Amino acid sequence: MSISSNRKTLLGILFLIFIGSLVYSNTLNVPFHFDDTGNIKNPALRIEKASVDEVVRALSTGTLKTRPVSNVSFAFNYYLGGYRVQGYHLVNISIHLLAGIFLYLLLRLTLALPVNKEKYGSFPGLAFVTSLLWLVHPLGTQSVTYLVQRMNSMTAMFYILALLLYVVGRTRQMRIERRQTSPAAWVWFLASGFSGLLAIGSKEIAATLPVMIFLYEWYFFQDLKWEWLRKKFYWLMGVILVFGGMAFFYLGKPPWQVFFSSCPTRDFTAYERLLTQFRVVMRYISLLVYPNPDRLALDYNFPFSTSLFSPLTTFYSFVGILILLLLAVLLARKERLLSFCILWFFGNLVIESSVICLEIIFEHRTYLPSMFFLLFGIALLYRLGINRKIVSSVLILLIMLFGHWTYNRNKVWHDSITLWNHDLSMFPDDARSHYNLGVALIKNGKREQGEKEYRLAIELDPDAEIAHNSLGSLLLLQEKREEAELHFREAVRIKPRYVKARFNLGVLLRENGEYEEAILHFRAALGRDPDDPVVNKNLGNTLLRSGNAEEGLPYLRKAQLKTPNDAELLLDIAECLTHLGQGEEAITVYKELLEKDNKQLPAHYNLALLLQQKGMSEEALAHYRSAERLAKYPKDLLYNFGNQLFRLNELDEAEKVYMNFLSITPSFIKAYNNLGLVFLNQKRYKEAVQCFTIAVSVSPSYALARNNLRMATELLEAEVQSEKESGGKQEEL
Repeated sequence: MSISSNRKTLLGILFLIFIGSLVYSNTLNVPFHFDDTGNIKNPALRIEKASVDEVVRALSTGTLKTRPVSNVSFAFNYYLGGYRVQGYHLVNISIHLLAGIFLYLLLRLTLALPVNKEKYGSFPGLAFVTSLLWLVHPLGTQSVTYLVQRMNSMTAMFYILALLLYVVGRTRQMRIERRQTSPAAWVWFLASGFSGLLAIGSKEIAATLPVMIFLYEWYFFQDLKWEWLRKKFYWLMGVILVFGGMAFFYLGKPPWQVFFSSCPTRDFTAYERLLTQFRVVMRYISLLVYPNPDRLALDYNFPFSTSLFSPLTTFYSFVGILILLLLAVLLARKERLLSFCILWFFGNLVIESSVICLEIIFEHRTYLPSMFFLLFGIALLYRLGINRKIVSSVLILLIMLFGHWTYNRNKVWHDSITLWNHDLSMFPDDARSHYNLGVALIKNGKREQGEKEYRLAIELDPDAEIAHNSLGSLLLLQEKREEAELHFREAVRIKPRYVKARFNLGVLLRENGEYEEAILHFRAALGRDPDDPVVNKNLGNTLLRSGNAEEGLPYLRKAQLKTPNDAELLLDIAECLTHLGQGEEAITVYKELLEKDNKQLPAHYNLALLLQQKGMSEEALAHYRSAERLAKYPKDLLYNFGNQLFRLNELDEAEKVYMNFLSITPSFIKAYNNLGLVFLNQKRYKEAVQCFTIAVSVSPSYALARNNLRMATELLEAEVQSEKESGGKQEEL
């Protein structure tokens, strides 16, 4: 390659970076949306410090454990800047730019191959224009601006890089006389294989890469020779088996079981999905040709096809796809590049547009297939013999228009309310969009509007279990407990394995004192993830409340393994230990908690009670004092605190505490009795008699108060008599 050619390539790359950065320059502050929260703002995907252990943990955890490369990229984003969205967007834009650069380099090499150079050598800007058009295409916004779809864009980047490296290796290999493989060529092949592994580690759609490399080799290096194909067929099968084995390793079971097992959770069958995909693919093609932002959406309310003729557009779409595939076959010899572009498009849609029971339609699925699809469209214009100036002018206008549309489409992503309102402008009867709009409204403090959207979602789709659960949670905040319970129960009826609904219903029932049923729901919620610390904690707490501390303790201990600093959890564990007669261990737990947080009132108070039982009066008193400082006169605390002060002969302070207690609970007769004893010990017999009299008047059968009243009365009479006698003697003197 000449210096002039290298310079043009560099200038082309710089221009791609400039234009690509420009059209996505307004996305840096776009917030997290939709699936971002569960897949990115996930405690498992955090690298707190640069260490091998942290990286390994990020690779092996996350909501989607089969995508370790994507997961670790999100974890590093957190390490560098927490959850500041600007860092995540910078990485996403960089990935998009790199994918565009790799596409540009791959297309340059592809068009320079002997089989293509003869036909396209006179169109030197074809690779650049195609890459630029792809880079600014509005359909790419869902893969770039929607942060979680880094999984998709990163896969495409590594995928196209792997093919690029393979082609570089093959072109170098071809320069060696007698077709002997040079060590340099093998380096490129190894790099290609490594990039392919990174691609499949980013998202499973990269499983088509070996087939695409094989197809590329057959089309552009082997001149479509059937003899070569027969010889290499077993190599292809071997590569497919290797990738299939990797898929089995990642998924933990045969891929087809995973794919089809998701169907019961959908409201369509695998057969219906396959039929619907004919229409979906034609929709993708129409969006690639005319990607007006008003036609784009995050969540499409796409009706299912129930047969090849229902709706009739299913049949038309099926015929259209067959015609395109037939066209690829017919063009293979004379227009090899155009044929390959068609097969690339369908080959890279085959996983997500088949019987696999994924969501019906998402725009980001066109990100990788569109790379050669756009080349097909532009190359076709040139091959049709249309005037080059006209074609160039049209392409320049398209690039400007698409760039403008992409910039405007990104504005819709700036706010969740705007995003979902836009979807509803296209699909006003989409229950899920109404639900997501409700979520966005509530997050923005518009609770009443959010509740209306929840109710509308349920009206449109009575089986929308997530809407029932969220509405129940909202009603619970408004203390509408009965209605909330109805919606939680409905969510559980619709989806018995719905963990959040089971959990919420369990919490509500526990607070209503219905422990037995609450325990059933917590156990059901725990079935999906036996190690879930939140569910374990609540199940243990409910068992404790129901009087079954022995069974509850193991669940609390399991929760403690993942949340060792949870104060409520430690309090429950200590209470269980107390109920089980393991006072010494309970004291240890309370002290452990207070070392972490010395402002825990229940810990101070319960520890004081235990220490008091152990006869450790001085230490108990210290915790009573701490508890009193932390709370505004809780009843049981004040009463027991007063008792402890009395036992330690702190009579003046005991008097104050009892008086405070009685100002809150004036009918508690034991406190009157105990206050009377304080007065009795202070020889304030008159006040003692008053306290005992109140206690007896409230409860005449209170024998201890009656005895104390008799004793206090006798002492008071003796005191009065003594004073009289003392006064008489003085008079006589």
